[in-house]
Amino acid sequence: MPPIRDLLWGLGYPALAAGCTWAFLGGGWFRREARWVSSLAVAAAFVLADIGLFQGPPMEPTAAREWLVWIAFAGALISPLEALHARARFLVRVGFVGALVFLLLRRQYENHWEGEGGLAGPFPEVGIALLLALGGWYAVERIARIRPGAGAPLVLWATASALAVCCLWSSSGSYAQLAGALAAAMGAAVVLSWLRPGAWFAGGGAGLAWLLCFGVGLSAHYYARLDLADALLLASAPFLALLADLPPLRTTEGARRVLARVLLVLLPLAAASVRCYQDYAALDQADPYGSPSSYGGYGG
Repeated sequence: MPPIRDLLWGLGYPALAAGCTWAFLGGGWFRREARWVSSLAVAAAFVLADIGLFQGPPMEPTAAREWLVWIAFAGALISPLEALHARARFLVRVGFVGALVFLLLRRQYENHWEGEGGLAGPFPEVGIALLLALGGWYAVERIARIRPGAGAPLVLWATASALAVCCLWSSSGSYAQLAGALAAAMGAAVVLSWLRPGAWFAGGGAGLAWLLCFGVGLSAHYYARLDLADALLLASAPFLALLADLPPLRTTEGARRVLARVLLVLLPLAAASVRCYQDYAALDQADPYGSPSSYGGYGG
């Protein structure tokens, strides 16, 4: 079981950081007029967790986990940029996602892909990663924009929580802790959304939370033991959440619509969690002494 210090820095303090940023800097609990703090709250929770758990990122990062923190720093600027014209906003999103995938997969390219024919080999994988990241960003921002309130934070809370569980059972405690910090931040957003119905979470906060979840999952797949099928199941969550806006579910309103959205999301997340546990149990049974600790992880 993780020590109390890890629970505080991995869950408690990130939730407080995100919640206080929204509540106090958001001018009335993150109303639409104060949406510039949306991504700042998510970035604050993620960076604080990394500082408390891993002493913060080095000035010259090399590992994917270290790059994730700098991506969170840069992501704090997403909310102001989301106010740009639609075409400029799209270019910003493409550039940000491209930088994220490049930085996180650079080590994979140097260690494996470079000797396997250059860019031709990994091109399909990189292309799929770019499309999933951009598509998920669009999905969560659309949910948050069209249906303000707890809908988008609940989807992201469920996604981050399932990601933390899957990373833990995939022998990567460090990625599990970062995903747990995101889940804590989204949990704070859910609570605030219920206290203040119609709270505004769009404009960068939902997008950055998704991108960090995606980055953690991408890193856990390439540098830990998260299976590709499980990673894809986790990444499908925001897309399934959009089904709640299609007939016949579109006719439901309020809490029923939120419940339908969450149930749709839980299908792939539960499947991924069960599969990861089965893989972990099988590995532990086959090699009970030689397999790495699920809490220690690799942290690549």
